[in-house]
Amino acid sequence: MKGDSFMERVPAVHVRPVVNTIGAGDALFSAFVYAYSQTHDPYTAIRKAVVFAGHKIGSRGAAEGFLSAGALDELYEKLRSA
Repeated sequence: MKGDSFMERVPAVHVRPVVNTIGAGDALFSAFVYAYSQTHDPYTAIRKAVVFAGHKIGSRGAAEGFLSAGALDELYEKLRSA
C-alpha cells in the first residue's frame, strides 16, 4: 500500500492447460480492478487477478473463460490452501 515500500513478485499459477493467451492482460487488469474495488487490498487483488487470468487462458476464444466473482473466490481459496 502507499508508503509501505513493499515489493513482491507474484508468479503465474497453473490453473489449467494454456490454450490461448488472447485477452490475458485485459483479464488480469479487469480482475485486479474488480478485486481491489471490493477489498481495498492491492496484494489480495493482484493474487486474485493472477488466478483469474490463469483460468482465462485455458479457454479457446477471447470471449470465453471468465469466472464469476464467486467462482474466482472459490478457486483462489482452493489454490491458497493447496
